[in-house]
Amino acid sequence: MIKFTNIVIKDIRLLNQIEDEFKGNVDVAVEFKDGYSYVISVSTPADFLEEMEIEKSNFVLPYSPRIIVKKLSKEIITKRAFGFTTY
Repeated sequence: MIKFTNIVIKDIRLLNQIEDEFKGNVDVAVEFKDGYSYVISVSTPADFLEEMEIEKSNFVLPYSPRIIVKKLSKEIITKRAFGFTTY
């Protein structure tokens, strides 16, 4: 198990509004105390199913990292999805 002890998050912001907490995705800006920042997509399983329906496919191609959550909420995203860091 990798332990992240030096990673300290300064701020987590949702970059778009959550329209459906059980079916969708949201981009999240993460800013660290050391000045680095990045944006990651957080999706629900139903979002993947919808993507496959739209693309008429049986799979989702890999692309930039995504965190998969059962329900889109700021609480889950900040406390659970980024729980490996200090916030």
